[in-house]
Amino acid sequence: MTPIDEYFHYKEEPVKSILQSMREHILALGPDIAEAWRYRMPFLLF
Repeated sequence: MTPIDEYFHYKEEPVKSILQSMREHILALGPDIAEAWRYRMPFLLF
């Protein structure tokens, strides 16, 4: 499991579901959007 996946895995509901949904929607917006692990939290780069 990547650090990004772990970050989302250990969140409590409903925060976990909301963050996962936002993550999926944002990443689906285009191939030039990427995830990165910075400052012990996930970042979206574009």
